Amino acid sequence: MQASYSGRSSDRDFLGEFYNEIHHQDTCDESTAGGVPLLVALAVDDRVPAHERMNLVKALFDIATEAERHSAEYWPGTHPQANTAAASRARAAVEKHLVDVLARWDAECLGVRLALAALGAVFHESPATAILQRRVEALAEARREEAFIVGYLRFVALIARGTDGQVLAKVESLTESCWRASHREVPVSARSLHLLDQMLSQVKAILLAWRP
Repeated sequence: MQASYSGRSSDRDFLGEFYNEIHHQDTCDESTAGGVPLLVALAVDDRVPAHERMNLVKALFDIATEAERHSAEYWPGTHPQANTAAASRARAAVEKHLVDVLARWDAECLGVRLALAALGAVFHESPATAILQRRVEALAEARREEAFIVGYLRFVALIARGTDGQVLAKVESLTESCWRASHREVPVSARSLHLLDQMLSQVKAILLAWRP
């Protein structure tokens, strides 16, 4: 799919309205999977400002992790508007385009790379993420003096390579100290992505504050 983006406020307004339409109130519906290709097309378009590309990758992350995040938030119940089948199709649509999105790593700025790292962690068993772990670890080393970035990247790497026991221990440690916790009965994968979502949101906020 080809997309045209001029950078005008009208384009940004359209994108916000479009995303709200296909993922309204953080829930997938029958239109979400069909809208993923447009989000991907804009996320890999150099004409789109970097901070907005980061937002687009975060949107793909939100779609791909809806089921896990809702499980952590609403346990033992469910989101009142949840559509499990639609969420599954939308997640598959994101995974289908994962290679195209992750291929942007070398060309991207820090903010987009941090979002790509989270998206790759969601699909850490996919062949598309085979070299992502080394990239994440290299970025953590390059930014080793920035504690919040290093901590975030190390958690991403742990999700990608760690055992459930290691991931659970880190989730417990982090949520006890500074993050919104989830129920201990929730599966580890859901708890870790619930926490990663919070961390990515804070990273976005910090990087936005750094913008001139």
